[in-house]
Amino acid sequence: MSKIETVPDPPPNVMLSATPGLCGHEAAARWCREVLGIEAISARAIKTATDRGELASALFGHRRHYASAEIWRWVTGRVRPATANR
Repeated sequence: MSKIETVPDPPPNVMLSATPGLCGHEAAARWCREVLGIEAISARAIKTATDRGELASALFGHRRHYASAEIWRWVTGRVRPATANR
């Protein structure tokens, strides 16, 4: 899978934060569904990406916290070139 060199700007209605304010895998997945409109991202996908080191998170107490800016970076970094979508 090809990596995007720069992170594209989000849509005008999406506000990103560098503060890890989304508490837990489910909250991060819900943000993807409700804000980005991507229904296919589950809490399991968030956890897997975190475990693989693909998605940055902060550990407070015993819970992972996510910044919306990091989730946006992860989502846009998963885009494949058009020739690979066949």
